[in-house]
Amino acid sequence: MNYLYFTIHCAAAVLVLLLCRVLPVSHRAQSITWKLLLIRFLLPFAKVPSPVSAFNWLAPKYERPLIYAEYTGEGVVVNPASVAAVRSMSVFPLLMWIGLGTAALVFAVIALRGFLLVRGSVPFEDPSGKAWLEGVPIKAELRCTGKIASPMSCGILGKRYLLAPEGFWFTERTRGVFEHELFHLKAHDTLWKALSLLMLCVHWFNPVVWVFYWYIQTEIELLCDEKVLNAHPPEYREEYARLLVDLPVEERAAGVPVLSKFHSVRLLKKRIRSVMKHKRRSSVQWITSAAVSVLAVVSLSTNSIVYAAGRQPLEPEGFASSRVSPVHSESRSSVPHTPPERKAAYVPMSHGKAYQHDIKNGGFVIYNNGGTGWHFEKGQKAVICFLITDRPDITVGQMIDLGFICGGQKTIMIREQIKCGVELSFTAPEAGEYEFYVEAYTTEAILAETFTVKQ
Repeated sequence: MNYLYFTIHCAAAVLVLLLCRVLPVSHRAQSITWKLLLIRFLLPFAKVPSPVSAFNWLAPKYERPLIYAEYTGEGVVVNPASVAAVRSMSVFPLLMWIGLGTAALVFAVIALRGFLLVRGSVPFEDPSGKAWLEGVPIKAELRCTGKIASPMSCGILGKRYLLAPEGFWFTERTRGVFEHELFHLKAHDTLWKALSLLMLCVHWFNPVVWVFYWYIQTEIELLCDEKVLNAHPPEYREEYARLLVDLPVEERAAGVPVLSKFHSVRLLKKRIRSVMKHKRRSSVQWITSAAVSVLAVVSLSTNSIVYAAGRQPLEPEGFASSRVSPVHSESRSSVPHTPPERKAAYVPMSHGKAYQHDIKNGGFVIYNNGGTGWHFEKGQKAVICFLITDRPDITVGQMIDLGFICGGQKTIMIREQIKCGVELSFTAPEAGEYEFYVEAYTTEAILAETFTVKQ
């Protein structure tokens, strides 16, 4: 999937996630969905086939950037927006490398500041806190430091830490905060936050990713709040909400953005509203909501099975040398045409459609309608669609001529570098029998998937 269409699809998936907040979908169910979508964002060019992909029911061409043009007897008009979409593909690798370089710098700073934060902390001496931590199934070290204003958790590889500010004691009232941070460690949220930051660095120029990044940060906190409330009686909601209000906000930890912390008034308000609206859901409810939300997101962010499967180069029936004959015609176009001595391969078509075949470097392929061509009256319209297999190693596309042969004359309609194909609205300039052709000017063979003429 090319990056432009990938962004459109994933933007729709992010919109579905935002709508899930309005619907009665648990944060536990949403966490499965956004983690899948986060992984998908980290693999932007991967073809991920899925039987539930929405593109199994749509034409595969909607997954790829086509050049749209309109040909009349007076000339061709190319849609500049479609060309710009194809050309923009060559810019993405540069932007991605800039993002990866930024990510390397950001993570180096994060690792250093996190190391210094833990190194400057001291063991937590509260006996109640130590006794509580020994009774939980997660191995973590409880420490305190004067560089933070609220409890936080950190650690991806190796040791994991629960950090508390100086003077912050473990009591029955503050236990919920420690449990919240413990759930962060149990869910490996530091790792997921690091991955979301990597996603942001790679796609830094994409506004959809910024929205998704802040969605992830919020959902991580809301999910841990939900887990804390599920571990307590319903009446604990009010006490936990008061505890959140009493914690300092607008004070960023000296650690890093990846670490858990309480620092945003806006986030705090959202969390308190979520806490007060919390309802304990049954296993059937959360599994059902998870299945529905995952199905919605996966269908929008995966590829059709046909497009993702790809193919091996093949030679269709009727492509043998016995079908090859020279083209003795002159072009009415000012663009240089195929010399008379060049051989033309005839590709058989069924119901106006030619299937998989190869066009090698310098190849000249003629498409006819069962050997007779298509009869058009003057001014009659048709739609010609030529699809090829997208090659990630050729970011700028492959040069082709698309034209027609009528009355022994060869006319070029469009010459373009195509990435995945071209869709041309054709108006016959005169009455007669028409054959269409594609001529390749590439160093590598074009893997043609279909050539379709719809009258």
